[in-house]
Amino acid sequence: MMRLIFLIVVGVFFSISGCHNDLAEDGQVVVRVNGYEIKGSDLESLFKFEGKNSNYHFSNGTKADFVKQLVKTQLLIQEAKKRKLDQREGFRQTIQRYWESTLIRDLIAEQARHIRETTTVSPEEVEEYYRKNNTLFKDRPLEELRASLFKSLEDQKVSAELRRWTEKLESDADIEIIDVNLRVKTKRNSS
Repeated sequence: MMRLIFLIVVGVFFSISGCHNDLAEDGQVVVRVNGYEIKGSDLESLFKFEGKNSNYHFSNGTKADFVKQLVKTQLLIQEAKKRKLDQREGFRQTIQRYWESTLIRDLIAEQARHIRETTTVSPEEVEEYYRKNNTLFKDRPLEELRASLFKSLEDQKVSAELRRWTEKLESDADIEIIDVNLRVKTKRNSS
């Protein structure tokens, strides 16, 4: 939804400004759609966010197209709000699920990066894995496979450590399921 708002704003901004490279001062409104305002600094942030998350490279022409799309998006959002579609329970639940899944994805990615920083794979581990699974490699030499085997073993270690980390979160948590019909047998709770 934020991306849609961003696209709308960017389109209006460049249509109004004639596609200048420099945005207005931070506090100055550069796009207005039926009273919805975006300041120059916010628009720059939207450009950076979109460029970073989609590898999109902006030029004056693409910025103008982007702002045009943002304006259309904002108009549609405003119309949906007039119809109170944003107040429907299904909409709220969808947003809640998206928010939760994005938050969890980011947490796991951050934890995986942290684990990867401290994970080591020795040359001996690579060689042992190669020996044990040689039939899988169809007589390809170890040297040809070393880098990919290293990466594979590292990924396995990171995944195993992530599993241990999530299990620890669960074992350290104070979890109480009141309704006995909803209880699942776990290591901690056999009720």
